[in-house]
Amino acid sequence: MGKRQQRVFQAQIVPQRLQLLNKLVQVILRSGATSTGFCLVIAAEQLILKDMKQKQHKILIADIEEIVVDQKAIY
Repeated sequence: MGKRQQRVFQAQIVPQRLQLLNKLVQVILRSGATSTGFCLVIAAEQLILKDMKQKQHKILIADIEEIVVDQKAIY
């Protein structure tokens, strides 16, 4: 089974929030730091991410460079 990655840039995060909610994502910040977890909430100004240790992290949308989502390829 193959995978493909979907990249969602900062300006696309809020309009595409329904495709990102409750999915395992990688959040890449403008600083270069990366966080991985499940996207719980996306509001106009912040995103709440739940990591593998079940901790919640609030991340400002303005600090995000892009979000990467792995999707199963159809074939």
